[in-house]
Amino acid sequence: MKAKGILYIILSGVIFGMMPIGAKVIYANGGNSYFLTLVRFSLSLLPLYLLDRMDCRRCGIEGRTRLSRRQIGQLILLSAGFTATPAFLFLSYNYISSGLSTTLHFVYPVLVLVGCALFFREKIGRRELVCCALCMAGVLSFYTPGDSGNIFGVCIALLSGITYALYIIILAKSGLQMVLRRYQLTFCVQGAGAVALLVVSTAVGALHVHVTLLGWVLICFFTFGTTTATIFFQMGTKLCGPQYASLLSTFEPLTSVVAGVVLLHEGMTLRSGLGIACVLASVLLLAWKKGAKSEGDQAAEEPPAVIDGKDEQI
Repeated sequence: MKAKGILYIILSGVIFGMMPIGAKVIYANGGNSYFLTLVRFSLSLLPLYLLDRMDCRRCGIEGRTRLSRRQIGQLILLSAGFTATPAFLFLSYNYISSGLSTTLHFVYPVLVLVGCALFFREKIGRRELVCCALCMAGVLSFYTPGDSGNIFGVCIALLSGITYALYIIILAKSGLQMVLRRYQLTFCVQGAGAVALLVVSTAVGALHVHVTLLGWVLICFFTFGTTTATIFFQMGTKLCGPQYASLLSTFEPLTSVVAGVVLLHEGMTLRSGLGIACVLASVLLLAWKKGAKSEGDQAAEEPPAVIDGKDEQI
């Protein structure tokens, strides 16, 4: 069962890692980052609603949930972080390589660590400090003096990591997962995000696109692929635990790097290669520590408990 779970997680990482390639091809066929994110969110709303209704009928619960003003505010912030993440990440593909974009996005585990330490006074150990140092060294290695496109692309990719870290922290600390059902929460987050994207895209003229027939076909495959990858990740996490899921999720940036070089002929310098290695090393080191802690906690319990992993996103 564990081997099957590992396979699911690797497949998820590979599919997510190919996402930048699909996005760049969609851009070449008339799309842009705002439009792609908007369509991706919109296409998933109906399946999410149907899945939530099926859950309600199976469990015999009512579909309505009342939220306080504070919870509505938290939900808005959660949606803002979740929506801005793919918009920034997809936008960065226009300026820097897909592998570099995805790697910079993967600084979010370290950013979550720093954010929890700053705002919730959680302690940072020596291992976490080493992870932060490796991550900073990797990010600084991507700086190229005089290359404004490179600087802008790096900043946008880093912003995607910051907004995703914001999403994770709010999700963990707000308690919304205890109030809203799993599909209901994702539906609300993506529904609010779709509305916000529609308003922003209309205001800046980003919806004036002429997507080809091939572009529309690719968008449908893109949405289906990200949904499938999410399901694979959840299945794999359930079978083999969060420690393996955290470690093997690094297949995503690795796939993006390799696919970008092989399929898109993106350049790879020694300095950028070392920077990518530093960022991945910081993520692996941090994930390995979390995995060891999870295994220790699990071994201390009798009988062993099944630990669920990543929150649902479609």
